[in-house]
Amino acid sequence: SVWTNYVKAAYKGWRSHFDARALRVNIVFHGIVPPGSGLSSSSALVCCSALAFCWAFGTFVPPAELAHLCCVFERLSGTNSGGMDQAISFLGQMGSAMLIEFDPIRTTPVPLPPGGVFVICNSLVGSHKAVTAKTHYNMRVVECKLAAMALAKAHGVSGWLDSIKVLRDFQVHSGMSLSEAAAFARRVLPSGGISAPQVARLLELSEDYLANFLYGSITVNANTLFKIQDRAVHVFEEEQRVLDFQALCQRPAYEGQLQDLGRLMDQSQFSNRDLFEVSCPELEALTTTCRSAGALGSRLTGAGFGGWTVSLVEASASEQFCRRVQESFFANAQFSNVESVMLVTSPCAAAAIILPWD
Repeated sequence: SVWTNYVKAAYKGWRSHFDARALRVNIVFHGIVPPGSGLSSSSALVCCSALAFCWAFGTFVPPAELAHLCCVFERLSGTNSGGMDQAISFLGQMGSAMLIEFDPIRTTPVPLPPGGVFVICNSLVGSHKAVTAKTHYNMRVVECKLAAMALAKAHGVSGWLDSIKVLRDFQVHSGMSLSEAAAFARRVLPSGGISAPQVARLLELSEDYLANFLYGSITVNANTLFKIQDRAVHVFEEEQRVLDFQALCQRPAYEGQLQDLGRLMDQSQFSNRDLFEVSCPELEALTTTCRSAGALGSRLTGAGFGGWTVSLVEASASEQFCRRVQESFFANAQFSNVESVMLVTSPCAAAAIILPWD
């Protein structure tokens, strides 16, 4: 099945990376993360499998390194994972949000202001990354890579073909701020969708070279249009929203702080819908319902294309919020218990090995 592939990916990646001997392992899985929910259920399976192999093979791996390895391992399943899910799985801290940065993976605790909770809700539409990777998840990876290359070429970055892999590379090499990079993308990248031959002409590369260079390790449907301007603008502006969120959290508590954080979440959802195009009608309906029910901000979580939403709610109003959402969005839904469609959450500690005889 698709789900066993994640365990196999962790095992194959582990053995290859550590040149480990074959080992017969009996594993029983139990979890409360709904599969295909956009809540990183696939990454959770890779991460907990790799953690089990740490113990089975008697190998200690530092958390940051293990997060990076699990990102690499998950790509063996056909999904070009970015690494955020794995990083928070191994580097999370109780009661704190985490700012995650890459190359190398590093985290910064971000204390959340008091008085708020995050409520996650099920859109009732599955988000299966590996199944739809060719047209959804992996396509965004490719579009962002194409955008980074086109921006670097337009800006005259030396050796851009070899040195620019992601949009962050372009921003660093160009010396632009995030807002300047977004404005530059709007100015020099073609708007709307462009075909693979048009991309090749834009980059002054042959179509065969571009296909081998770009699609060789990423499974995508190349017979589509690439919206590189929209994707680049979203990424630059979304990163600025992340930094703005961190800055607001680090300020001394003030009246309206939670509302300001909620506005950033709403802006993120609108951009995910309009520029990154990873939302869907059900996610739009659910986030709208959540705002009407009292959420200060609501956005999709995970890879999008279905799955769950996350809403910032005043803790004192969380019960009323949940009741309103249940009566509105889930009125005609079939589910075994409310926890399968709605959860009040707070940040918890990272993954760990627990030995029953300790």
